[in-house]
Amino acid sequence: MFYFCYILITVMMTRKGQKWIVLLCLTLIYFASNGYGYLSIPFFYPELTKFFKVANGVVPQAAGIMTLIIAFLSPLVGLILDKYNPKYILIVGVVLLTALQFYFTKIQNLEQLRIFYAGYAIALSLGGFITSTFIINNWFDKYRGIALGIFLNASSLGAAILNPYIGNQLKNHTWQEVSTNIFWITAVLMIIPVLFVRTNYAKDSNSKQKNEGITLKDAIKTSSFWLLLFVTAGLWFCINGMLFHKDTFLTDLKLDSQARGQFGLTFFVSGIGGKLVFGFLSDEFDKRNIMLLSIANLLVGSILLRYSIDNPTILPIIAIVFGIGYSGAFTMIQLMIAHYFMGKAYGAILGIFLMADTLAGTAGIILLGASRKTYGSYEASFLLMISICILAFLAMYISKKPKPKKFYE
Repeated sequence: MFYFCYILITVMMTRKGQKWIVLLCLTLIYFASNGYGYLSIPFFYPELTKFFKVANGVVPQAAGIMTLIIAFLSPLVGLILDKYNPKYILIVGVVLLTALQFYFTKIQNLEQLRIFYAGYAIALSLGGFITSTFIINNWFDKYRGIALGIFLNASSLGAAILNPYIGNQLKNHTWQEVSTNIFWITAVLMIIPVLFVRTNYAKDSNSKQKNEGITLKDAIKTSSFWLLLFVTAGLWFCINGMLFHKDTFLTDLKLDSQARGQFGLTFFVSGIGGKLVFGFLSDEFDKRNIMLLSIANLLVGSILLRYSIDNPTILPIIAIVFGIGYSGAFTMIQLMIAHYFMGKAYGAILGIFLMADTLAGTAGIILLGASRKTYGSYEASFLLMISICILAFLAMYISKKPKPKKFYE
């Protein structure tokens, strides 16, 4: 046993082993920052709606502030990542994330929830998705798909664990008590791992230098840049719209907190499978075709959502299909951006894509909430999601990978 542990530690301390340690650390941070702060806090929305004494659909719209700020900060963070050590940016973000999750446990009104989301946006921009994805894509060339699949699964895993836990705890405790208990766990999961993140990137044997590849100026001249931008923005509209209105929609269908927790468990466990499967498929097959498959999956899930309004018995099927669809699309978006534009301007290009995607996600949150408030149901919202998925599929179908003189493969 001692010899086995010695061999394991020796392997992990090699440069190839280091990247898996970095992946593990970033995955734990993402579990806490997004699995809880982004995907599980919306589970409190029905309770917050009663606590704040506001109409249904109002509380979810507060998250629009977060996504809006992330959108405009992303290009700036992308440029910084191209020039400076991303570990320092990550540390600042983690400190802010921890402080704001504690602040959430103390909020008393809708205005304070907006303040929380505004601050959380800044924290996520620095210590969340864009910085972690940048680090992972620089560590990994071979197995990039499965690495991103593992990392992105942290959010789904966090939500799959925390959604049913929150649902069960809310039966006997206040939302403040439940959120405080979770805070102590997430604080440890963010602060300790960030200390072990390294950015002295390993180079796979088939890698070229990261200073090659398409420039931002050349990228924006290609039709593929704008087509892919439309695709990813459209998918984010649907993904964010569903994630932030999921529990309000289920409440409309008369599901209690425990039933919503069970739906969330199935939904996010399916998301875990979707990210791993699509990550693996992207390593083995043409990424564009796998991207098309993920969009088709999301389209089917959106169609099923529309029919669930009149037939709630299909909700377990929706939890599986849409869970796989949203997570598969989410994973493939990141892989397609890297596949098309990895190189010396990758940080800046990633920031622009994240800005567009986040703006679209914000629109999804706001418009679905406004539609629910205006029409009294989510039917019009789901029809809009279906239309967007169809257009995204067509745009992706005609998109081609740019081919500059020197491109990082």
